[in-house]
Amino acid sequence: MSQPTTNPIARVLSRPAYASIAGAVVLLAVVFFWKWPTSMLMGYLAGWTFWLGVPLGTMGLKLIHRMSGGDWGKQLLDDSSTRIRPLTLMAILFIPVLVGMKWLYPWMTHGVLEPLEESHFRHWYMREGFFVARSVAYFLIWIGISLTGAAAKPNRWPVGTAGVCFVLMMVTITLASLDWLAMLSSDFYSTIFGLYLMMAFGVTALCVMIISATIRFPEAPLKRMNDWGNLLLTFVILHAYMAFSQFLIVWSGNLPREVAWYDQRNYGAWGAIALMLIVVQFFIPFLVLLFRDAKQKRTTLAATAGGMLAATWIEAAWLVIPSLKEHKPQAWECILAVAVMVIVSAGIGLFISPRLLWTSTTPVAATGEEAHG
Repeated sequence: MSQPTTNPIARVLSRPAYASIAGAVVLLAVVFFWKWPTSMLMGYLAGWTFWLGVPLGTMGLKLIHRMSGGDWGKQLLDDSSTRIRPLTLMAILFIPVLVGMKWLYPWMTHGVLEPLEESHFRHWYMREGFFVARSVAYFLIWIGISLTGAAAKPNRWPVGTAGVCFVLMMVTITLASLDWLAMLSSDFYSTIFGLYLMMAFGVTALCVMIISATIRFPEAPLKRMNDWGNLLLTFVILHAYMAFSQFLIVWSGNLPREVAWYDQRNYGAWGAIALMLIVVQFFIPFLVLLFRDAKQKRTTLAATAGGMLAATWIEAAWLVIPSLKEHKPQAWECILAVAVMVIVSAGIGLFISPRLLWTSTTPVAATGEEAHG
């Protein structure tokens, strides 16, 4: 059984010197926000988006397991309710985005560019009040799903409930991704963007769960670890497929609005990061996870998941921060946004994954029959 440990944030703040430093950091953040709110909010949104993938991705995997069954969910999903629970916290942490949305989204300042007769729907859809109402609705739906189809004891609900909840998740995540991320660039359209982000969330959650499971269960059955590796390989391929499909459709269409979004991300430093993501998020894990022996080695599987997790964090920055170019920033403001993302990611991570990062657990040994698969 795991022993309860003091929250590291509470332990740090209990010391006057550290509490003073924390207060100074908060004061400095307020000063920077007063001067460069867009850069601060971009970094905040990027860090928040990365961690949102943990509860939503976990919830999606739990719904899939509820519908399909299988031995792969044992041990991997044992702690899933702990990872879904921070969804309420993530909803609260989205308030700064709503407060500062006029600095983030160009269309809130400049309005919809097309004439009303050409884009009546956009004039109706892109309104501040409706944007806030949609955001609240997304979180209410996700929290409702976490209490029904992805509940701690989902067996009390019919399998069909999980299917309905999964479809509802797909629709709401698609709409939320368009609202919160795609519309950072007011002229960007992509019908596949939601599926792309869902795969990224799935990769994030699965990597966190694999790392946790390999730490907590060092004697997990080889067959089960092989299943985890196969599942991760599936998500790696689907994620790469969605990313490439979006790029191919946008680039081959040669539409200025959509191509401009890639222009912001495919040149300079962000272009180098894009190439790095292709290698780290697809080629390396794909080649490693093709081999059965690699999937059945705890350290190799955990290292592959760790590399993928780091890559998805960088991908969150790649998706959000280049949109600063819409606001014509100075070069160093992107560095400020990245610094804010690092701080926000670390802060949120201290809250939503304490058991993974700090709590020592007593491994549960598998039976001899299971260990040999």
